[in-house]
Amino acid sequence: MTGDRLLAAYGYVHRSWFLRYGFAVVLVAVGVLTSEALTPDNAELYAILVGVVAVTVWLGGLGPALVALAAGWTIELLDRVTSDTFQGAEVTRWLATMAIALGVVLVSEVLRRGREQATAAASAAEASFRDMAGLQQLSATLLNAVTPSAVAQALVERTPALLGARAAAVGMVDGADLVIADPRIAGSHHEPGFRMRLEASAPIAQAASQGSIIQVDDRETFERDFPEGAALTPYAHRAIAVPLWVAGESVGALSLLFDESGSAHAEAEAIATLAASLGGQALERARLYMRELESRQGLDRILRVAPRFYADSVEGAAAAICSEATATFDADMAILWRLRDRKLELLCTAPSESLPSGLDADLEDFPTLRDAVETLRVSFVPDVQEEARGEGLERVRKLRLRSSFRVPIAIGGGEAELVLIVSWKKVIPDPDPAMVALMRRFADQAGFALEQVERRRAQAEAAERSEETRRLQGVTAALSLASTSTEVCDTCLTHVLEAIGAEAGFVVLSRPEGVIVDFVSSTGYSDEELEHWGTFALDSNVPFARAIASGESVWALSLAEMAGFSIGAELDDQGWVALPLRTSAGVRGALHLTFRQPRVLRDEERRWLEAVVSQCAQALERSRLFDLEQDLRQRSDRLQHMTAALSNALTRTDVAKVVVDEIGPALGASATALGIVLEDRRLIQLLAWVGYSDESVESRREMPLDEPTPGNRAVKRRVSAFYESLEDVRVSFPDVSALMELAEHESFLYVPLVAGRRANGLLVMSWAERYSLSSEDRRFVEALAGQAAQALDRASAYESEQSIAETLQRSVLPASLPRVEGMQLAARYLPGTAGVAVGGDWFDAIRLQDGQLGLVVGDVVGKGVQAAATMGQLRNGLRAFSLDRMKPSSTLTRLNRLAEEVMETAFATVVYVVIDGEARVCRYTSAGHPPPLIAFPDGRVEFLEGGRGLPLGAGTDTRYTQEIVDLPVGTTLVLYTDGLVERRGESIDVGLDRLCLAVSEGPREPEQLVEHLIRELVGSRERGDDIALLAVRLLAVAPQPLHLHVPSDVSSLDLVRDVMRTWLGGAPLSKSETHDVVLAVWEACANSIEHAVDPSENTMQIRAELSGSKLEISIEDTGAWLPQTERVDRGFGLRLMQAAMTSVEITPASTGTRVTLEKSLAGAGEP
Repeated sequence: MTGDRLLAAYGYVHRSWFLRYGFAVVLVAVGVLTSEALTPDNAELYAILVGVVAVTVWLGGLGPALVALAAGWTIELLDRVTSDTFQGAEVTRWLATMAIALGVVLVSEVLRRGREQATAAASAAEASFRDMAGLQQLSATLLNAVTPSAVAQALVERTPALLGARAAAVGMVDGADLVIADPRIAGSHHEPGFRMRLEASAPIAQAASQGSIIQVDDRETFERDFPEGAALTPYAHRAIAVPLWVAGESVGALSLLFDESGSAHAEAEAIATLAASLGGQALERARLYMRELESRQGLDRILRVAPRFYADSVEGAAAAICSEATATFDADMAILWRLRDRKLELLCTAPSESLPSGLDADLEDFPTLRDAVETLRVSFVPDVQEEARGEGLERVRKLRLRSSFRVPIAIGGGEAELVLIVSWKKVIPDPDPAMVALMRRFADQAGFALEQVERRRAQAEAAERSEETRRLQGVTAALSLASTSTEVCDTCLTHVLEAIGAEAGFVVLSRPEGVIVDFVSSTGYSDEELEHWGTFALDSNVPFARAIASGESVWALSLAEMAGFSIGAELDDQGWVALPLRTSAGVRGALHLTFRQPRVLRDEERRWLEAVVSQCAQALERSRLFDLEQDLRQRSDRLQHMTAALSNALTRTDVAKVVVDEIGPALGASATALGIVLEDRRLIQLLAWVGYSDESVESRREMPLDEPTPGNRAVKRRVSAFYESLEDVRVSFPDVSALMELAEHESFLYVPLVAGRRANGLLVMSWAERYSLSSEDRRFVEALAGQAAQALDRASAYESEQSIAETLQRSVLPASLPRVEGMQLAARYLPGTAGVAVGGDWFDAIRLQDGQLGLVVGDVVGKGVQAAATMGQLRNGLRAFSLDRMKPSSTLTRLNRLAEEVMETAFATVVYVVIDGEARVCRYTSAGHPPPLIAFPDGRVEFLEGGRGLPLGAGTDTRYTQEIVDLPVGTTLVLYTDGLVERRGESIDVGLDRLCLAVSEGPREPEQLVEHLIRELVGSRERGDDIALLAVRLLAVAPQPLHLHVPSDVSSLDLVRDVMRTWLGGAPLSKSETHDVVLAVWEACANSIEHAVDPSENTMQIRAELSGSKLEISIEDTGAWLPQTERVDRGFGLRLMQAAMTSVEITPASTGTRVTLEKSLAGAGEP
């Protein structure tokens, strides 16, 4: 049920007061009459009157009800009074019923008022529900509104129904105007977009400008306070205008117009405010949506054209940006400037012919642009001709430009680097935010595209630099492994040729002095080409000479540039590059490259080349220092080695050989020679040379000091002289140069060997090719020459002393060994060879009384004349003491006393042996000497370890003992000095074992034995000490030669046998050997008796002789032997003789036949 229907059902009957009161009077009259009719017995029926009052109060209200009550009860009172019945109970009933009627009136009034309030509340609730429903519909409509016009349409369509307004309008602030977005005013002739000033006297304008609610309650007020608004809306009597707020700012107003005067509904203002608030929120959403939509549309447009910005270069990207800017914004011109140091440099324009390339402009000519650059914001100039100044103003006037957008572009998020200017030749209104945002997005995409181009360019440059760095690191790594200058140059040349693509190249190094250069490394040239380049020096007009002289790189990559050099030959080269090898010490040389094909080198390649050459120069400096260090080390080592070698050089010839072997290679000389100055003969005698031919040396073995030669001058002045060429020699010595040409050398160095203030030698060095001798090399050679001069002095003194010592030694050692019956002797003396002076080793063999033999081997500690003199004294003393027929021990004791008196050296060792041939024994004593070695006939080899004592000179109270050992026939005794068995770094026991083995494996005959021992134990090696070796073999005392003359008869055989057996008893034969010899002689005699034919004499002769180690027997007859016949039972005699003897020889002759039998004694031959 609606509110109206509720009021109709439960409210008052809406009549005039006359009708309501009249109805009450009539109803009372009807009630009284009805009560009278129903109570004829004068009984009052008050219930009817109570009912009348109740009906009256329901239909007429409180007033008519009270009138009805007063009238009805007054009539009843008058009636009872008139009937005189109003008394007693009647009064009580009258009062009681009146009170009841009054209660009914009151109760009915209360109930009626409750019903009215309930009806009003229900009506208000229904109205509120209706308002809320309308607001919800308005909110839903606004939520779907995505544009400001849709929001305005929703407000003007939905809000009037909420307040019962006749019309509504929405106005939006636009600068100083208010734009009516969507008027819904009946009879209005205004279209959407109608503008009015914000200062206009209209409620909607005032609400928008003041940001407050404007309410008009009547037409009079409307026309008085808001005449402009009243004029626009002649039908409006009331109005409410509410501002629209967006983000705290009044952006417009909502106006509601009513066609009735009077106060507005109490909730009208609140509902209008709520509707305006919803509208403001919807406007904010719509604006955000529109901005997003505009941004998306602008972005879509930019994204469609952005791919056209991307190019391979900045110039290409700039051209695309300018072209697309004019097309996108329908502009007349687009200009892209580069900003550098407050200056504008033109990158490109569209159209391209608008401005000349390379143009620049001053940023101060465009103040707005300057501010935009500083703040990195987009700026718009409606008329640039009003803003520009100076040359900028002249330029824009010439181009007829008016409106302009200026957009700074920051690449990589830093400061502005570029400025995009989009201009029109007409004045355009201020752009909307969408246009500004689109311009910003366009510039961002342009900046991003340029950033990508720059990034790609930077990446390409970084990749190229990385590759250059990698190659440079490869060169550096390779150079780090190169230690010498040649290795550095080879490495550098190889890497440069590979990287640059040159076909050939070489590296030259300059010398410290002169103009000659050294070609250290080369590749790609023929021999003729390289020889041609080698003819140039630092004073030539060639690329590498200019690079070295100027210290700057030479780039001759065209024929015109190459023509500026004087090469002097027809070459097919198309380009040259020469780069100086510059170090901290200066330019050391140059790297030269040759191109066979035309070649253009980019700046990057040139920078890389110079960087590589710089690394090579540093490596060369390191190699120079390394070479210098190595050279110094080698020179130091060579000096030390030469000093050591010179210290071991005993003779002047040795010194000369050391010098020529050491000094020449140190400086790379082709030949070296050294001669000594013989003052007494006034000449220089050549001692050693290397590198010179025999023809060139032969005529200069001895050069008189008086001849004018470079060497004689150097000796006389005691100053070295260097001649770089033969021409230099000819200047001072024209007669000598022809002789020097025989050596076919170019450069010569003469260094005198000066010791004290005297030149004792001359060193000559020469080079086959011209050589530049540095001052360091010269000082080095002079230092070595000084060492050689001192060594020559020492060698001269040594030779003099050695000559004296050798003379003394030769006078002491026995010239020959004595011949003793029954003994064989052999001896050797070998002086040391390893730089050893004459020592004190000696041996001696002394024939003693009673047929005995004394053998001595000794060694005096020390060398030279003193040792030789001491050795002579000891030898003579021992010879004298041995004649006193004392024991060996007593002899050495006396010799020791003598040694204490005469020896100035520390001590001496000696072994003394006395051999008794008849007794076949030997007695021996050793004074600290190596033990003698004895080899027995049965094959045993032993050292005689007994009879040992201290060396001579160890003390005067030293006593010695002797030992005795049997010497069977055939025994060999070996005496020696320590030089035979000692070797450096080896125990002497090893040498003794080696000696023992050599003796056991060697022959027994002394002469052969000593040769065998020297060959096996010494050989060709250097001897660190003198060697004295003495060997003796004990033989049997040979019998006198035997001569028998017997008849040639069988009866003579027994006699021959007995005589031979007796004679052989004195020979060094065993029993079996004696038996074999006797049997062989018996068979030979038997054959002579049997086979002799027609003998002239019937006799035969037997001769036997023992000579040394050989037994020889001959049997002779006077007949001829019968021819040999082949019989099985014959021939045994000859085979028997051959088996028993060493050799059998049958010699027939005209006077008879001779049989010769020979037998070597045991131990004489090979074992």
